[in-house]
Amino acid sequence: MLFQHAKDMTTNYGGKVIKDCVITVPSSFTQRERSAVYTAAEIAELRVLTLVEENTAAAIYFGIDRVFETPHTVLFYNMGASSIQVIPQHSHSKTAKYLRFYSSNPYNNYY
Repeated sequence: MLFQHAKDMTTNYGGKVIKDCVITVPSSFTQRERSAVYTAAEIAELRVLTLVEENTAAAIYFGIDRVFETPHTVLFYNMGASSIQVIPQHSHSKTAKYLRFYSSNPYNNYY
């Protein structure tokens, strides 16, 4: 329902039918939850190009049009309803590397 509504709003606003999409998901989503997002998008007749974790999406948005001449480290802080996630990212020129992923939920610490 949500994806169909978003698709309808986009069609009404932009005048074209949307078929492809990129969807952000919380980093805590399990594989089953990610699969459910794919299924919901298929029901709305959307083709999911990729699922992007919300922290990664924030980092991409931040660095998409910036060029760092010197090494640059940024801390992305995501305070959600159920956990706090912190990701330090080191960037230089067109490269970026996550240094570590920290979460207040012990089941979400990875990288």
